[in-house]
Formats: sequence, structure tokens, C-alpha cells
Amino acid sequence: MVLIYSIAHLSGGHLNPAVTMAMIVFNEINPVKGLLYILSQVLGALCGVSMVKALWPSRNYNVVNLGANGLDPDLLIVQGFFLEFFGTALLVFVVFNVAVDKHGSKFTHRFTPMVIGFTVFLAHLVLIPMTGCGINPARSFATAAVSGLWKDHWLYWVAPMTGGPVGASMQFFMFQYKRSPVSSKQDAGLFDPRRWTEEIEKAMEKASDKLERTMSRMNSLQAAPSMGLALTQSNALDLIDEHAITIGTPERGHH
Repeated sequence: MVLIYSIAHLSGGHLNPAVTMAMIVFNEINPVKGLLYILSQVLGALCGVSMVKALWPSRNYNVVNLGANGLDPDLLIVQGFFLEFFGTALLVFVVFNVAVDKHGSKFTHRFTPMVIGFTVFLAHLVLIPMTGCGINPARSFATAAVSGLWKDHWLYWVAPMTGGPVGASMQFFMFQYKRSPVSSKQDAGLFDPRRWTEEIEKAMEKASDKLERTMSRMNSLQAAPSMGLALTQSNALDLIDEHAITIGTPERGHH
């Protein structure tokens, strides 16, 4: 919370690769810049954990293994995955509501970092006994790298990095989508879900038109034999009538 207050006006105060990934997916930050943010977050976390190990007595940090994450022995890995997934989704949902959405940020104003901080606090209250509460791949990586505890480490990357965009999508489609449609002058961006929606709608319209044309053509082909026979009979009757008229009409000069 304090760090967000300190640097939010400079970089946005992401401090979490899951938040940054959600920002990239929803075109709130340039992908290259976002990847540099993630790299900086990982390096910063490594520096922080390394300083704790260097400056604190070993008896203090060995008790908690420098805060390295780990699953409760009675917890299935699938359960741990979804706890981390939904914990991160909840965090990013709040971040998008109070920091990204203009309506939300206007409402919370200067309390935005406090709201995000309390969300992280609540997530830790629930998840620490279960998974150690990752919800931040940079911090999880740093503690694993310095402590050497890598068991189930993949979970603390995959779950938050997928849960973050899911939480952002919940907020976007529930609150922002209808309020901020893409205009012709606005670049929707490759990863903007509004662009995906438009492309899907266009594809569905084209598929529907093509299906209608195909069905119409099939109906025409099925009706073609009977129509051809009817036309042939009609033409024959016309020819007979015309021939009869020709025969029955005396030519001028023959009386």
C-alpha cells in the first residue's frame, strides 16, 4: 500500500506481474513496456529478499523460509491452483475497478492504494494457511530463488498470470464495456476484448449469410427437375398453339 502511494504517479504502481499481464491483455499498457515492468518487478523482488537474507539473523528468516510459498500437505494441487487463481482474480478485479476504470478511480480518488492494500491483506488472511498466498509471481519467484524451495513453483506463476486477466475481464465486461465502446478514431489494440467481440460478430454475420445462400441454392437445385419439366410442357403447349394458329390462318393470296 505504501509503495503504491509512493510510485503510482510515476509508473502506475503495478508491483505485480499478474496486474501487469492484465494491463497488457486489456491494452492499458504497451506489451513491450509491460514485459519490461515484469522484468523489473522480478529483479526488485530478488533484491528485496536478498537484502532480508543478508541483513537479518538466520534464526529469524529460517523459521519462515524467507516467506517461500508452499501448499498445505492436506491440500490437493488443484485446490491450491484455484485458490491462487481466484485470489489473484479478486485482486485484479479490485485494481481495475478503483484504478483503471475512470468512474471507479474518480470515486475512490486518493484512497485507491488503501483499497488495493486491504484487498491484498484479506487475500493473505485467507490464503497464507493454504498456499502461503502467492498472488504475485515476482515475490514467489524471489523467495523460491533465494531459499532454494522450488516445490510446486509453477503453480505460483500459472495461476496468478491466468487469474489476473480473468479478474480484469470480469470488471471490464460487467462495468466498462457498455460505457466505453470503440469509436472509429480509437485504436482498439490487438488484445482489446472489444475488438474480439466485433470480429466475432462480423464472422458470425458472414457465416449466417453464407449459410442462407447455401440453403437457397440447395432448395433451387432440389426444385430444378420439376421446374424444368413444367417449363418443357409449357413450351410444348405454346409451340402447339402457335403451330395451330399458323395452320388455321389462311395466307393472304390463297382463297
